[in-house]
Amino acid sequence: MLVNTASWSERLSLIMSVLAGLLVSIWLSPWDTYFWGNFAIFWIPQLVILVVLLFFVTRQAVLTGIAAVLALYLALFSAWASSSSSHDGLTWLGYLFSLPGAGLGAIVGAIYLEGQTYRRAFTYAAIAAMFTFVGLAINQAVMCSTVMYCGS
Repeated sequence: MLVNTASWSERLSLIMSVLAGLLVSIWLSPWDTYFWGNFAIFWIPQLVILVVLLFFVTRQAVLTGIAAVLALYLALFSAWASSSSSHDGLTWLGYLFSLPGAGLGAIVGAIYLEGQTYRRAFTYAAIAAMFTFVGLAINQAVMCSTVMYCGS
């Protein structure tokens, strides 16, 4: 469970990373009657991953790295999805279906980091981000080579 031994800067980094995902989700959601549905599809999966990780993480820096990768992935996926007119609304299923890889990578990273003793919080955040990114990339590569067309 999350231990409250973090410094103020570590807490602030976590808040800013989670806020980044929230703001990207708000920014991508159209401001019409579909806002809340789109917002939920964009942000709730990120929130679920972070809440599940509360059971594996002892440093807030680990959650910071994971939240930062999730926010960045949402922004980059949106840029990719809107870069071509051949993509349709179902393209966003690719975003949702790639998040289990991110979650699995984040859990593996959190378990790996549990026994480590690094001096800097940044090291924890960077390693957690790397594990999350690798899980996400593997999941996305499998999807693009099987059930989803990812070409331009």
